[in-house]
Amino acid sequence: MKNLFTHEILSDDDETYVPFENPYLVSRVSSETEQLMHCTPEDHDEPTLSDEEKNALKSKEKTFLLCILLSFGAALISFMLATRVESLKDSPIILVSLAGIVAAFIFLHKVKQIQWKRNGMDGSSLKDVDFEALAERINEASKTARAEMGIPDDDVSVEILPYGYKKKGDKQVSDKKANQFDNSPMSMHVKDGKLRLFDGIGLYEIPLSDIKGYRTYDKDYRIDFWLKEEETTHEKYQAFNLRKCGILEYKTHTYYGVEIISEATGETFEMLVPGYDLEELKKVIDVEALA
Repeated sequence: MKNLFTHEILSDDDETYVPFENPYLVSRVSSETEQLMHCTPEDHDEPTLSDEEKNALKSKEKTFLLCILLSFGAALISFMLATRVESLKDSPIILVSLAGIVAAFIFLHKVKQIQWKRNGMDGSSLKDVDFEALAERINEASKTARAEMGIPDDDVSVEILPYGYKKKGDKQVSDKKANQFDNSPMSMHVKDGKLRLFDGIGLYEIPLSDIKGYRTYDKDYRIDFWLKEEETTHEKYQAFNLRKCGILEYKTHTYYGVEIISEATGETFEMLVPGYDLEELKKVIDVEALA
C-alpha cells in the first residue's frame, strides 16, 4: 500500500523531487498565502551556487565518504588486532582504532556541511535572519490559510507519518530508512460525510465510506521531531517509551495504518498515525481495528 500523504517522489537523478498526485486533494491555499509561509530573499541572503560549484561540492562529498569508509575500516582492523594482544590497555594499536573512529566522525560532519551548503542551508547565511519576525509572519499566514480553507476552531490536530519515495526502474520504493518517518501535524474535522484534512497548504477530503479501519504495527520506529506541547515524559505518553536518539529524533513504538480504499478508483492507500495520537484520531472519526 502506498503512503497516502507522501507529497514528493525523489526522481531518478536523486537530486530533484516531483509531486505525488494525491487523489483526495481538493484545494490549495492561494499562492500569495503559500509564499508567506516560506523564507524569502528578504529574510536572508541564500547562497546561489553555480553548476561548477555544485559539481565541486559533489566531488568533495564523494572524497569524504571514501575517507569515512577507510577510517572505519582502519578502526575495525586495528581493534581486531588489538584484541589479540595480551594487555589491551597497553597496546598502541587501540589508539589507532580510536583515531580511526574519531576521524570517521569528523569526515561525516564535513559531509553534512557539504550537503547543507548544496541545499542552501549554509549556517552563515542565517546569521542575519529575524526569526521572531519570520515566525510572526508565518503565524499570520497560517491564520489566513485556515480562513481560506474554512477550517473550524474545534478541529483536532493529529500527527501522520509520511515519507518520500524514490524511483527504482518502474517501481517506487520508500526513500526513508526502515521505520523512520517525518512526523507531521494535520488538522482534521468531519463535514458532509467526509474527513477533511489540512496540512497548512492543501485541503484533502476523504469520504468516510473509503476509510476501512486500522492495522497495528507493533514495532519500534523513529520520528524526526517532537511536536507536542507536553514533554515526552507526560503521563499520557509514558506507555510509548519515547526516548531521544539523536539531536532532534525520538524513538518510540507502535504505530497504526489506517486503510483507505478509494471507491472512485479502487486504489488502496494507508495513512500512518503514531501510537500516541490514535486517541486523537478517534475524537474525529469512528475507526475500528481491522480483523
